[in-house]
Order: sequence, then structure tokens, then C-alpha cells
Amino acid sequence: MQTVDIRSRFEATGVLRLDGAFTADQAAAMREAVWQHAERQAGLRPDDPAGSFATVQGGLNKMTLRRFEAIMAQAGVEPVFRATDPGERPVLRAMREIARVPPLREYFTVGIYTIWRKPGGDT
Repeated sequence: MQTVDIRSRFEATGVLRLDGAFTADQAAAMREAVWQHAERQAGLRPDDPAGSFATVQGGLNKMTLRRFEAIMAQAGVEPVFRATDPGERPVLRAMREIARVPPLREYFTVGIYTIWRKPGGDT
């Protein structure tokens, strides 16, 4: 395959295939490391029967922040605590800052942590 073909395929798909770049054992070790990280960070496992992000056990429901807020408003509860993307890792701090721009908050809010109560209830 010519260099131009490789570059145009990468630009179109974002994927670059490098045949023979790693041995099968090296690829297996990298795949295992990725799954171990995914399980530690998000509870994802290769044997999870989920057919889409919406059905992954433990989350990744792809619900927008706006939809979540509407559902909670209809439930007749009020927030006691609310934090989006808490943490001090640089990526989380950056996402919080970007999400402060109203049109971007739906795209840059990854997680929301809340505590709710019935109106007038104790905290």
C-alpha cells in the first residue's frame, strides 16, 4: 500500500493498521493491560454481555445532564449535594472548565454525583 493510501485511510477513519508491529504475545499482553485498567476504573470486563454502552453493568448509560436534571425535577426531589466530574486529575479539571460554557456542558460532563431529598426534609 502506498504512503498516500495509508495517510488518507488514517485521516478518514482515525485508525492506522501496522501489520507485524507487535508479536501476538505482545498484543495479548497489551490487550490484558487495557482490560485490567478498564475493570479497575469503570468495572468493565471483556465478558460483560452488554450490547451497547447503555447496557454496561454499573453505568455508561449515555444520559445527558439535561435529561437527568429533568427526571429528577419530575421526581419532586431537591439536591442536597451536586458535583460534576469531581477529582483533581488534569483531564477532569479541564472538562469542568469547558463544561462551564452552557452549550458545551452536555458534551463535557462525564459523571455527576448527587444526594437528593424530599423538599423540606432533613439533610
